[in-house]
Amino acid sequence: MVNVKKGKFATYNGAEYEVTTQHNGMIVLKSHEAESLLDGFYRVKQFISTDFFIKEVALDDIDRLYTIDTHARYNGELYAVYYDEIKKSYRLETDDSLAAHLYHFEFVGLNHYRKYVQPHEIELVEHYETLR
Repeated sequence: MVNVKKGKFATYNGAEYEVTTQHNGMIVLKSHEAESLLDGFYRVKQFISTDFFIKEVALDDIDRLYTIDTHARYNGELYAVYYDEIKKSYRLETDDSLAAHLYHFEFVGLNHYRKYVQPHEIELVEHYETLR
């Protein structure tokens, strides 16, 4: 599975985890790695999708809290990016009609264009913003 990181994350015991919720000085961490069980996470069984693992910890116990927003650099421009598991390719999206025309994006709807590209055609750019 290719992971395009977007959302809130935390560093806890030297590892990076997705943050699902934060309330009353507590934070819920999410992992997709079974090894997390060794660090006190518990398994959440899924009927259709893959199981995942969560752990609630005190906000003071995490090393770092931050957001990550990932874009793709394609032909020198940055675009919103998502990974399409079915097509095994990246989907770029934009509302820029000129760029869409120049780079042959497909029209999806009012001011919305998309294009599917292969990994070698783009550079993933992660923007980090520290929250704590």
